[in-house]
Amino acid sequence: MLLRVLLVAAGLAVGVWALERDDAVRACNAAGLASFGADSPDVAASIADRLEEECRGGVPLASGAAVLLNGGHPEQAARLARESIRREPENIAGWVAAGTVAMAAGDAEGLALARDRLRALDPRNRVLGG
Repeated sequence: MLLRVLLVAAGLAVGVWALERDDAVRACNAAGLASFGADSPDVAASIADRLEEECRGGVPLASGAAVLLNGGHPEQAARLARESIRREPENIAGWVAAGTVAMAAGDAEGLALARDRLRALDPRNRVLGG
């Protein structure tokens, strides 16, 4: 009997965790979609805040950085790229975003740093000279 109760409790805990995770993923996706509507610096800052709060990993932040940069919000794009790298330093998405932001800003040093890090993470990449 005790074993059944423990199994049911464990099942409920896993179910609640899965639902919360799904809600978190939905919230992150919604925040990412909102980045396409950044029509002012204030809206871009709000969207960047929301992405940082709602998304756990670095990849959604790197994607948001690309969208915000393309929308003309380089400061917020740089912020998201930095946070993406902080969260997942071994993931190339953040470094690609950082390099793209650096290139758009004419930041040769930042671009070289991102390129070198990308080469270290993916030494066989022919685009990066591997």
